[in-house]
Amino acid sequence: MASPVDAGRNATNVSTASSSWAVNVGSPAAGTLLIVFLRFAAAPGSITFTGYTPLVAGDTSDASDDTTAIYYRWADGTEGATDTCAPTNSVKGCAICWRITGAANPATQAPEVSAVAVGTTSANTANPNSVSGTGGSKDYLFLAMAAGDGEVGAYTGAPTNYTNLQAANSGTGSTAATNCIAGGASRQLTAASDDPGAFTHGAHTTGWTAYTVVVHPPPPTSTAVAEVSLGPGREPATRTAHSLNVRARTTAGAGTMRAALYEGNSNRSGDLESSALTTSLADYTLAIPDANAANITDYSNLSVRFWGYAAGGGSIVFEVDQLWLQAPERTVGVSLARNPKPLAHLFAR
Repeated sequence: MASPVDAGRNATNVSTASSSWAVNVGSPAAGTLLIVFLRFAAAPGSITFTGYTPLVAGDTSDASDDTTAIYYRWADGTEGATDTCAPTNSVKGCAICWRITGAANPATQAPEVSAVAVGTTSANTANPNSVSGTGGSKDYLFLAMAAGDGEVGAYTGAPTNYTNLQAANSGTGSTAATNCIAGGASRQLTAASDDPGAFTHGAHTTGWTAYTVVVHPPPPTSTAVAEVSLGPGREPATRTAHSLNVRARTTAGAGTMRAALYEGNSNRSGDLESSALTTSLADYTLAIPDANAANITDYSNLSVRFWGYAAGGGSIVFEVDQLWLQAPERTVGVSLARNPKPLAHLFAR
């Protein structure tokens, strides 16, 4: 499994009050997760952001008259360079859009957001709260984001261990209180949670708001399960040093092979897993614990069930050329070493 990737960011600087914002989203490819952090420099009224789902619909917790919002979208490739965000009130503001690849489809697992953190005017204090991902420790992508009113408190440094700092602002027109600034950064981390430190920034005019968002990796995928019966053989002298041996490769995607030795409908070996398959045929040994092998009672009634597994999601196609059970003094099984066709050709999408 691998963490989702911060593949790029776009800033939007709305320096003239408007009720139709062209938010820069960077022409994302289909299957890209978009996360948009918005700061409105005054009350926006209701917000229409067609095709986007709110994580934070509109927070006004800090001492300013600004509003902060976070939205996400699973791109379908039709977005283009900009999408329209339409507040009912004509306001200035700014936005940061992250384009994230290798993320879970939000229809399966949406990104999650921390509780809001707020502060006042002091520099270098915008510190987002901790966030935990559903499901415990995974390869996550964490996004730290903060914004406040004013025009001199630019975000110039990310929290410790965070990179890809992106800043945005509404400019310097009119008074400082009618403008706003924002900053965001990202971190890939295998953990159950993360608590970013503070951004480096100048003083805000009145107040700031900050959040942490956690983006999930895609769930693992598996192929269909194939089953082959093993040829009958003599019972080995001992029920130790058993292994399933397989010669296999992938023909598309990346992953491993999983297998289990069955006696009738009983899984005798437990589910076993190879190391990562390569695109060339190679031999893999899947050791069966002696305690499991001790439960085999009838060596004439054995079969092997096997399937492909992609921990990081996505598709995988694999082939099996040979498969056998190795036991002391005796090998029973099937081998297609002389057969030009693979024993199995399975895929997952």
